Amino acid sequence: MVFALPPLGDFLEIEILSRTGDEATVAGARRELESLLARSGVPLSAVESRYYSEMLGIDPPQH
Repeated sequence: MVFALPPLGDFLEIEILSRTGDEATVAGARRELESLLARSGVPLSAVESRYYSEMLGIDPPQH
């Protein structure tokens, strides 16, 4: 999904779902994600791991 989040800018949000979380599956999903980003022209350095609320300075969600 691509969306704009003022004032932060535009974001491409990608989610890969899996029935398992074993190392091989996670590694395969990471390779798939990195390949998709490369094909989209998005460098890995542009990947943001913070919650939007963190970037906006809002209290992070409670888990």
